[in-house]
Amino acid sequence: MRYFGVGKCLPFLLVFILAATPVAAQTLVFDPGVTAPLVEDFTVDLALIGPAMVMGVDLAFTYDPAVVRLDAVTEGTFFTGSGLDYEFWLDPYVPVGTVHLSTAQLGAAAPAGGTFATFHFHALTVGISPLDFLSLTVRDGVNQDLPAEHSTGDRIVIDEAVPARSLSFGDLKALWR
Repeated sequence: MRYFGVGKCLPFLLVFILAATPVAAQTLVFDPGVTAPLVEDFTVDLALIGPAMVMGVDLAFTYDPAVVRLDAVTEGTFFTGSGLDYEFWLDPYVPVGTVHLSTAQLGAAAPAGGTFATFHFHALTVGISPLDFLSLTVRDGVNQDLPAEHSTGDRIVIDEAVPARSLSFGDLKALWR
């Protein structure tokens, strides 16, 4: 019977542990996850967080067009602050209530971090508009898929504004009686 010491098994054990370790994923997160604007026009940012260098992202999500209207989508600091040329394409052929955005850094990858995109909304009525991801693909500097995640449960809440009213000192005293 042969006995293998720890020294002979260590390389195998190390490879097994490294293979079992999950890879950290890039994450897209709406910020704020819940918003209750008291004004008609507001923005919601989409942040890109992660440990890897990212070259491109393709994503699709839905919102409720009966509650809010999407007026514009602008590039975030992930693109404008990288110093790289980029492509930022919003699909005009998707149905109302769906956003499909395809993006790429041109020539090199950039470190994930910061605002990916800003969505400019207009409140139409009181209600809740869920922000639900349909698809997400993140690519690295050699055009390979990166592990990617997204936030869940995000929504836009449009509350009815409470009208301001002026009170006299006597009105306030009456509240405490």
